[in-house]
Amino acid sequence: MFTKIEIMKSLIYLSLAFFLLSCNNDDKIKINQLSEKIISSDLHRTGINQGIIGKYTNGQIVLDYSSDDMLEIFEQDLMDIYNETKPVSVKVIEINNKDYLRFFNNDETVSTIELFTENNIVYTGKTVCTSKICASGGGCIPDGEYCTKCEKLAEDCVRTTSDLTPNPGG
Repeated sequence: MFTKIEIMKSLIYLSLAFFLLSCNNDDKIKINQLSEKIISSDLHRTGINQGIIGKYTNGQIVLDYSSDDMLEIFEQDLMDIYNETKPVSVKVIEINNKDYLRFFNNDETVSTIELFTENNIVYTGKTVCTSKICASGGGCIPDGEYCTKCEKLAEDCVRTTSDLTPNPGG
């Protein structure tokens, strides 16, 4: 019997194979570059950074994971950094025409990770910015490998960056 994760991985690989067969050479190069950026579709194994989390369909981001799954995955990531912090809710937000995944935590902090879309595949960046005072504004959000400055209190923004290398074996 196949597990849910194995089925999801198979569907993703089949989708990529279909795209490759139906694309011209320029499209194939772009898809190969995208696959090099993405570590794995199994966030339970790799964590929240640089993973496929959904699709861009009809002008909206549709997540492949339930809110409970996303909270569980992010909680595992947080345990390495913050012992007492636990995410309690998650949603996709837009700030300055960019999409982000934002986790609202039990200690009144928010953790934000940028979302990227290529060929209708949505994946996360490698930098998570966590803030308390700047949680309600546009400050302390990922900007490449760094976080934007928190205007209210410079020490409020905490950055964690995961620079994972692609695993060709999946």
